[in-house]
Amino acid sequence: MEWSVNPERNVKHPFIKLAVTDICPEDVASFFRLQREPPLLHRVLLEVDKQELPGHLVSLLADYELACGYGFENEALVRPCLDAILLTTLATHKRQQLDLLGEDPASYESGSIKSLDFQFEKHIKLAWTYNKEKYIVTGTMDYSLWYGCPPVRECNLVVIEAKSLSESGRCEALAYMAMLLHARKFAGRSDTVMHGIATNGNRWEFVRIDAQSQMR
Repeated sequence: MEWSVNPERNVKHPFIKLAVTDICPEDVASFFRLQREPPLLHRVLLEVDKQELPGHLVSLLADYELACGYGFENEALVRPCLDAILLTTLATHKRQQLDLLGEDPASYESGSIKSLDFQFEKHIKLAWTYNKEKYIVTGTMDYSLWYGCPPVRECNLVVIEAKSLSESGRCEALAYMAMLLHARKFAGRSDTVMHGIATNGNRWEFVRIDAQSQMR
């Protein structure tokens, strides 16, 4: 399944196909017309914001480490660790909210937390113009958080598995976030704020693009 803004081809101005991973990290901001100011803010996590990990997640990650050594240094093990962390976190939060609301998990409402779900390896594309050249930018997001009922689904969170948390990992996340932000603007959505995470499974970096295309 693809989520995209479908371009109209023009014989005189054919689109150039461009993969997200082929965009130089230092060019991502200018390519997608993102603003670097104000400077990126570093949020300090307060004690009140911290949540205790579910016991079964602690046990599962400990099993991974016991079986494979320190898992987050093992590239092949990063993905199942992220699967466990992300899915357990969302499921735990949904279960807590449903218990508070007294709702049946089997029922489905588009405006409810029950409509939240992670998608894996989601392919997206965007028609984009940069320096008077027309592009079809394509890529595959490792994880994305979607909400709402089919066929109209919305996404405002992108998670990228970064082999190392260098500039390239953060910029890849920013590129996908920018694609979704501009596509949402094109579709006339009222809320276009995008959130993203770049992680190697051990360290997590959070980024945000607001409605004015400013990175925070």
